[in-house]
Formats: sequence, structure tokens, C-alpha cells
Amino acid sequence: IRKAAHFLTFGFLSLVIYWVLPKRKGRLLGAALLTLILACADELHQSFTGGRTATLQDVYLDMAGAITFLFIVAVVQFIRAVRKI
Repeated sequence: IRKAAHFLTFGFLSLVIYWVLPKRKGRLLGAALLTLILACADELHQSFTGGRTATLQDVYLDMAGAITFLFIVAVVQFIRAVRKI
């Protein structure tokens, strides 16, 4: 359940970051990079919290969720663009 929480939380977080960013080229990449920074910051914070451990595996899992959600956004955008043609 914890692993699914990481995946889903950072997936949704990446979507929120994507929607907040200005509509420019590189928006998906920007959202992914900002999510990566937050995932690393979250693990750094956990390293200072008693009873918690910081692992690189959690950052990988966080980014897997972010990339999956952002990939879905990219696919939806592509489908919309193709339908306009």
C-alpha cells in the first residue's frame, strides 16, 4: 500500500505541476523535473525524521508515477491533435 501511495501521490503531483506551468514547449519535461526535485526533497526530509528512512528506490517509484501520469497526458494531447486534422 505504501508503494502504491508513492506512485499515485507523485503521479497526481506531477499533473498539478503540469497544469500550473505556462503552456510552452517543454512543459511535460518541466513538470517531470520539478517532480523529481520534490521527490528528492521528500526523501531528504525523511532522512531527518525519526523512524523514517530515505531510499533512492522511493525516488524511482515517485518518478515512475510521475512519468506514467505525464505519459498519459502526452497520449491524450496527441489523440486530440490527430482528431483536429
